[in-house]
Amino acid sequence: MPTSPAREFLDRVRSHALQGCLILGRHAQQRMRERGALAEDVTNAAWTATTATLQEDKGTWRVEGGTDLDGDPLCLVVAPRDDGTFVVTVM
Repeated sequence: MPTSPAREFLDRVRSHALQGCLILGRHAQQRMRERGALAEDVTNAAWTATTATLQEDKGTWRVEGGTDLDGDPLCLVVAPRDDGTFVVTVM
């Protein structure tokens, strides 16, 4: 049975999280500081995420269902790149 594009993208994000290939953009870093989130929290949220939804008008994906290291929900907006997954923002 073929997998959906959303499942394939989520698997890619998880893989990049494990490989240390999440690229934190300037805006994401600012939001992380505001929320008290560390890079490890973002990595955990990417690894534990359960859904990815394409935001077609923006060319980004909303990755949800994951948590930070404390177990609190952490949503990511990400964009695919050849060298990893670019984290646009953290919510």
